[in-house]
Amino acid sequence: MLPVSPAHRHRAFRLLLLAASAALVSGCSGATDPRAYNVQGTVTFEGKPVPAGTIQFVPAKGNSGPAGFATIVDGRFDTAAPGGKGTVGGLHQATVNGFDGKANPDKELPVGMPLFQDYQLDLDLPMENTTLEIVAEQRRRATTPKE
Repeated sequence: MLPVSPAHRHRAFRLLLLAASAALVSGCSGATDPRAYNVQGTVTFEGKPVPAGTIQFVPAKGNSGPAGFATIVDGRFDTAAPGGKGTVGGLHQATVNGFDGKANPDKELPVGMPLFQDYQLDLDLPMENTTLEIVAEQRRRATTPKE
């Protein structure tokens, strides 16, 4: 083994520190999108909290950035909760899926029966954390008059 002088050790230590600093500055931490904002709130259907479900926030009409999502539990959702993801502000199309929360593994329904068809609404989210109150409505299918 070759002898290593104190000057070489000092130089190697400085290079190690420089490499570590560069890694931190370049963002190797896997941080989330800095433009993401938290969206939380409530979802009701027929005057009652939606027992289980999901909500997605997809940027729309020229708005770009990652989509946000959250799980609905007992009528409440929060994109900052585990399994959720915040989103950018601006125009979004939100899609709510609501279920009765009564799991039925025999019918492969882990969160129960659907309460309504996908409920969609257009939102203009602020560029800050926000709270929403969503009232999901059952949309009736259009029928053609009988002649």
